[in-house]
Amino acid sequence: MKKLDRSRNGLEKYRDLLISKRSELTSSLRAKLETLAAPDNAAPEDLAPVYHDQYVTVQLNHFDSMQLKMVDSALDRMDGGKYGLCTDCGESISGKRLEAIPWAVRCVSCQERRIPARESPQWVELVA
Repeated sequence: MKKLDRSRNGLEKYRDLLISKRSELTSSLRAKLETLAAPDNAAPEDLAPVYHDQYVTVQLNHFDSMQLKMVDSALDRMDGGKYGLCTDCGESISGKRLEAIPWAVRCVSCQERRIPARESPQWVELVA
């Protein structure tokens, strides 16, 4: 396993990945707000698909908001000198894992112990 370069320069690529993801998430959240706008002068029988779309948007916003909190938390850990350290065992998180999921808080071993086998891969990535 390749050790994480914890120098300021070594962390810059992860900071760039996190800032890029943060920008992507905030743009996505802004765009989804338009879907939540109430339709003007719509007949009640036409509102079911609108309400469904709004429900789906709220769920996606929740997912994006949780991920945005994790990205912000990773940036805070970076500023505090704790970025790249597993919150469970204290060992370094591999650079390969951080390239894939820059907001990861656990090494692969600790994360695998926490996620039941039945969980979907999308949820695993979010909670990583």
